[in-house]
Amino acid sequence: MNTFINLGIAAAVFGLLAGTASAQSVKPQEVIGKSWNFSQGKVSGKVTYRASTVKAQFGGKTYNGKLRVKGNQICTSYKELRKGKESCFSLTKTNAGYKTSNGGKLWK
Repeated sequence: MNTFINLGIAAAVFGLLAGTASAQSVKPQEVIGKSWNFSQGKVSGKVTYRASTVKAQFGGKTYNGKLRVKGNQICTSYKELRKGKESCFSLTKTNAGYKTSNGGKLWK
């Protein structure tokens, strides 16, 4: 009997933790259509996400690229950055703004 109770408690706790983690994940549409301050590693600047384009400004330069939504991820590519290769990331909500799955931060 105690085994069933312990399993029930463990399942309930796991369910709460899983619910908390998924509740923090956000849809890409929450950041698309807006401009954000960003930082990733040693780079910081401004980024604007539009329905199919993205503009990043840092290091005194502006980079225009393409944007697409793939499921719950934002995928971007820039001719001048990453040798034109696409990079995709998901988002989680933070107290200050958003965190990206590739180590970036977005805030107003």
